[in-house]
Amino acid sequence: MCFVLYLGAESRPPLSHWEAQDRRVYVEVLTPETETVNSHFTQPEVVYVGSSLGCGCGFRSVSFQDGEWPEQFLVDSGDREPPDDHPSNHRELFDLVMGLLDRGVRIVELYGCWSGDEQEQTEQLEEIPPSKLLDDKFWFRERVLYRISGFHQRSGYQLQ
Repeated sequence: MCFVLYLGAESRPPLSHWEAQDRRVYVEVLTPETETVNSHFTQPEVVYVGSSLGCGCGFRSVSFQDGEWPEQFLVDSGDREPPDDHPSNHRELFDLVMGLLDRGVRIVELYGCWSGDEQEQTEQLEEIPPSKLLDDKFWFRERVLYRISGFHQRSGYQLQ
């Protein structure tokens, strides 16, 4: 089973597809099987965001289990290794989000879960700055809706 990441905004980002010979973050429309994920978003345009691995597993993530994210302890202690491609995937996701914000989109929302769990309830809402996506210590927590506001100053972020 794979981690999957979805993005919601007032306008749709450019679409692309995963290609084995040019592996990078890509954006696709929802399938009929994943349309239930719309219920988590306040923004009208929701898309799937895949990583260079062809799914969402290239993004750092921790699972929701028994009402919490127990793997977060392993992340915080440095005992959990991220996917190999995570720096470039998080950089490309940051660029995607910033591209939307720079075009005047006011709010971008990100929601991740395990494939097939799109209908499960949102467990938490967290507002983050775009730069958080570049932080090596940031891991998506499954079933959390992350809200990123357009009120930002690009020059103030540490660009890696």
